[in-house]
Amino acid sequence: MPLLLLFALLFVVFTPADAQVVGPERIAVTATPIPLNPQNASQTVVGRLRYLGGLRLTSPDHRFGGLSGLRWHDGTLYAVSDQGDFFTFALDERRGRLIGVHDARVRRLTRTDGAPLGGKEESDAEALELHVGRGACGRRRGCPPDSAIVSFEGTNRILAYRLVNGLPQGAATEYTLSADWRRGLPSNGGVEAMAGGYLLAESPRDPQGRATGRLSWWIGDRGARRGEIPMDLPMSDDFSPTDADVGEAGRDHPFVVLQRRYTPETGVAARIVRFRPAAENGSARREIADLETLAQLVPPLSVDNMEGLAYRDEGGSFIYIISDDNFSPTQRTLLLKFEVID
Repeated sequence: MPLLLLFALLFVVFTPADAQVVGPERIAVTATPIPLNPQNASQTVVGRLRYLGGLRLTSPDHRFGGLSGLRWHDGTLYAVSDQGDFFTFALDERRGRLIGVHDARVRRLTRTDGAPLGGKEESDAEALELHVGRGACGRRRGCPPDSAIVSFEGTNRILAYRLVNGLPQGAATEYTLSADWRRGLPSNGGVEAMAGGYLLAESPRDPQGRATGRLSWWIGDRGARRGEIPMDLPMSDDFSPTDADVGEAGRDHPFVVLQRRYTPETGVAARIVRFRPAAENGSARREIADLETLAQLVPPLSVDNMEGLAYRDEGGSFIYIISDDNFSPTQRTLLLKFEVID
């Protein structure tokens, strides 16, 4: 159950470039279009979201699957898996609709010594952030991200990677900010999402046992107040957070949070909410503003174990969500695209 933290991802220091590199490989990924509602192919709207296409993704490569953290940049999706692999795939979109993917690539994530990640305990990647704008390319359109920050469960740590042509290269660097808090989280309840410097974990509840989110570490820039500021993000109906994103990195921009629920009786469900951090008032607690549920996906709609979300606010407000198939033959990797109806 969630706990939100905010810290500034302002710079990344990397280990020497001669650290071990795990080579990238292109993999074959097949994209099969799916309707929003298999029982009613004409349905294109759910809640405040308009469906702009969805795909079932499959691959003969044994590494493909388990996708959790998700990010969009310049027509490409970046993802990490709970087996410690980093993926990119370019999107095929026609008149705004998602119709396919191509140029899928994968590279193994590494430890701080440059060796490839090992077993599940150290390779369970759950969330991803990208940074664009370092180096000669600057912030021009078409510049690929130059660094990635990945959070892991199990060992509950956050590692930063240098990206070369969109893929991680060299040894990781570990973030130590908020390390004591993160290490105290349960092994399967670590940081599930990172968005604009906020960290969202899955474990804490309020005294009444209700799931809440809490913004509790804010290292601001440009003279902003520093320190721990709790902020509750209400959860309900047994939903848990799995990812979040912000269109523009900034503490007053809207945040979109993906939530998931599973029960044997009702199956899987997903909920997408949006909110803004309220203006600071100097108090020890910060409130949230404009909390709204954009949509809830339940059967018979196309939904699975939705774990990754990417929010794009270029030319409109668009949301991509992806499911973690747990490498199970009974689950699917679904990629869905929506437009926010404002």
